[in-house]
Amino acid sequence: MTKETSSLSLSDVYKKENRRRRRIILGLIFLIVYGVFLGGAWLVIRSPLFQIQKIEISGNKTILNDDILALVSRKMSNDSFWKQLLGAENILVWPENFSSDDLRIIPELKGLSVKKDYEKRSIGISVEKRQPFAVWCFTKPLINADGEPINADTNQNISINQLDNQHTSASCWWFDNKGVLFARALQVEGNLIAVVNDYSQKNLGLGSDILPSEFISNIFSVFNVISRGDFSVKEIRLSD
Repeated sequence: MTKETSSLSLSDVYKKENRRRRRIILGLIFLIVYGVFLGGAWLVIRSPLFQIQKIEISGNKTILNDDILALVSRKMSNDSFWKQLLGAENILVWPENFSSDDLRIIPELKGLSVKKDYEKRSIGISVEKRQPFAVWCFTKPLINADGEPINADTNQNISINQLDNQHTSASCWWFDNKGVLFARALQVEGNLIAVVNDYSQKNLGLGSDILPSEFISNIFSVFNVISRGDFSVKEIRLSD
């Protein structure tokens, strides 16, 4: 009876010892994994290894660098929580490409790309600006004494002074070869710069298309015909 009791006691001791060893091993593994995680987190978040030292912006002459950096910061702030946690000074969170929606807040921008140099811890931002194609003027029609619009195509009730000043209420914008309004323009006349006087639409403002997408190709076809032919065109008019 004493031998059986002694045997059972030794067996229980071995089992307890094995359980204790397993707990110690599991605890050590957890501490190692936790230490590696903390070390990796510090390396990514706080280590100077990923902290940006230099930012260069090229291809930009008229847009403020601060506006471009604000646009990039805006995109990063709309990204994941982890990118926001790392902060804009971390090279890992910087986006490399931007969609048309991202660029909409600066209509002059046609494209924006980011190049990262991890060795030098530097960022290179390349700016592609929209190029002016022609001027689009949203022109309010003249109103006569009876409150009716004056048709400039006829001479009815139109004085010479009215004809000379019929575009004074126009709001003019440069647009590019995609039909996007991107910068304010002076009201111009003549053959050197193509001008469209639009009497059919209200002022659309920066970043808008000159026409609904299905009609944009039509207006550019008109420009192509004019540029290829020997035409002297003072005005392209868009009416209701």
